[in-house]
Amino acid sequence: MDEIDGMSSGDRGGNAALIDAIKCTNVPIFCICNDRMNPKVRTLANYCYDIKFAKPAKQDIATRMVKICQSEGFQKVESLAIEEITSRLGCDLR
Repeated sequence: MDEIDGMSSGDRGGNAALIDAIKCTNVPIFCICNDRMNPKVRTLANYCYDIKFAKPAKQDIATRMVKICQSEGFQKVESLAIEEITSRLGCDLR
């Protein structure tokens, strides 16, 4: 479930239904949010294993982007251009 911190805007019972599903299933349910401290997530968080991720370093993203470009057939990639793109993305891989 992506964007669970925005789930309760406009729906009724979405968080409660998700909590019920988490309680009764043996299959892991991944809940993703941008704002873990959002009050809408507080109750749900009691039923989740909380894993925090940090943004990757700019250089790690640039290295990965170069590999992707090469695998797509772009043999010459300017590293300065890749670093500029990475900076403008704010180190957000999405």
